[in-house]
Amino acid sequence: MKKQFPRWSGVVSLLVGLTVAANAWSAERTPEETVRQYVQAVYSRNYAMAYPLISDADKKHKARKEYLRLHVSFEGTALELAAQLASYIRYENARTQFHEDGATVMLDLILPNGNDPKLRKLLMDFNEAQLHSLPEAEQEKISEILTTAHQRDELPAIVGEERFELVKETDGWKVFLNWAGTVVVRFTGEVKKGLPWDFEPILGEVRAPPGEILLAAFRVRNRSDTPVSGKARHVVRPTEAHFEVIQCFCFIEQTLEPGEEMELPLLFRVNGDISPDVQTIDVHYEFYPLEHFKQKWEKPIRQ
Repeated sequence: MKKQFPRWSGVVSLLVGLTVAANAWSAERTPEETVRQYVQAVYSRNYAMAYPLISDADKKHKARKEYLRLHVSFEGTALELAAQLASYIRYENARTQFHEDGATVMLDLILPNGNDPKLRKLLMDFNEAQLHSLPEAEQEKISEILTTAHQRDELPAIVGEERFELVKETDGWKVFLNWAGTVVVRFTGEVKKGLPWDFEPILGEVRAPPGEILLAAFRVRNRSDTPVSGKARHVVRPTEAHFEVIQCFCFIEQTLEPGEEMELPLLFRVNGDISPDVQTIDVHYEFYPLEHFKQKWEKPIRQ
């Protein structure tokens, strides 16, 4: 039995890139072809190829540079193996309805489940450094295992029905994501108890479609002439129930050498069941010297 899964882009966004021939992006593509190319690009985290397929109306709310910062693609060996997985995506029972403002495409997706434990182990969690360090023969062996599993129909899969809205533009059909109607996440940061650091978000405001995993970051610099350790906590308003932290610099203490500057990543998503009445979420981070951080502020680390 087919089941609906929540926002396929969030489910599969841990995967990596897919290379598509330049002529595949022709303005002559049909709405269904545009959807297929968009699904492959997002599934495989090739966001540089996904962005041109997004509508101009959406791009007014999120520039390419911001989009690529929030969605980071993998490279190298990880990209090659993920491209192989992406080639196994199946699209079935496609239905296109044309209307005055564009088209609606509905179809069944059968996606290799890159989050399956056995597959993640085989692919080393798509860790590019680890995969790249393997001898070429071992890299080829992984590819052969994927090929055999695909031929035998043994790859773990996610099955579900999805709906896409498209608009016709001068250079072809584009996917309309309605970024204007997404939740706005506002990031702020400050240091406490005399911590001699500069600390601020790289992007102060992000449009976050519910259920979609995004990568934000803060910039921090040690202004002092000695090593300093600190730890951060965050406060979410109106309520933490709307905001899910997946990976965060706040989970562990941070030590900066004199004058050292770094970016601290934050992987998050807005919960898919958020109320339509919630249009803005404020996420405020406070960085404390290690000796002033209280144990009661500790957040459980998601497994």
